[in-house]
Amino acid sequence: MYNIIPEIRSGNRKAFRELFEDYYPVLCSFARKYVPDPERCRDIAQETLLAYWEERERFSSIIEVRGFLYTVTKNACFNLLKRERAADRYIQSTGQVYADNFEEKIMEHEIFLLLHKAVGGLPSQMRKIIEYSLQGMRNNEIAREIGIAEGTLHTLKKIAYKKLRAVMRDHFYLLLLF
Repeated sequence: MYNIIPEIRSGNRKAFRELFEDYYPVLCSFARKYVPDPERCRDIAQETLLAYWEERERFSSIIEVRGFLYTVTKNACFNLLKRERAADRYIQSTGQVYADNFEEKIMEHEIFLLLHKAVGGLPSQMRKIIEYSLQGMRNNEIAREIGIAEGTLHTLKKIAYKKLRAVMRDHFYLLLLF
């Protein structure tokens, strides 16, 4: 992947859309660690990415952008909790645990992003099989949904996992750190 940050910095909306599509689901998932309402998590993720767009000229590397995105998301979550007057109880019971494990949560979400991209790169039928599997569907349900025999499903699933392992092998070091 090329460095799109200079493109975004110069106002390239297409490059920003690419970053938005990559990080929006990751930030939604990250926000869910703090805020239980998925709709509010989506709002926070969108607002965070728009805040980055407004301040894009400040950033010259993806590392700076990632730090900004995760920090703004976390702060927006805590601000929301404060506004709802649940922050005191929530921060006392779980806030410190999340603050202590902040880097671990970032790694978890970076791995999620890599996996999401790897699954997205699979052929469409294999991608559907993996997505349904990740949603908890059983093989017989997936086969019925897609309209293929269970034997074919097993074969396609095996090939898909092999492809995912090949893609993720280059990022195995992340799993070791996690």
